[in-house]
Amino acid sequence: MLAESLVAAALEQSGWSPSTLVDVVTDGARGMRALVTSVAPRVAPKILDWFHPGMELQAVKSPLFAQATTSRRALSS
Repeated sequence: MLAESLVAAALEQSGWSPSTLVDVVTDGARGMRALVTSVAPRVAPKILDWFHPGMELQAVKSPLFAQATTSRRALSS
């Protein structure tokens, strides 16, 4: 598979060896972790990337904040 070859090449270029413990930082999706574990036998425990969940919360907060701001303006008029 092309993706596995690319991951293997990137790991080897970084000095990886089969005994190296690899960190996989993801947004919770299984795809990337499964891809890396198919190439590297030693993968560290799961690490959640908080950027992606934070962006999801930001997307929810923005319309709610806009609605609350609009409601306050209407009340103060």
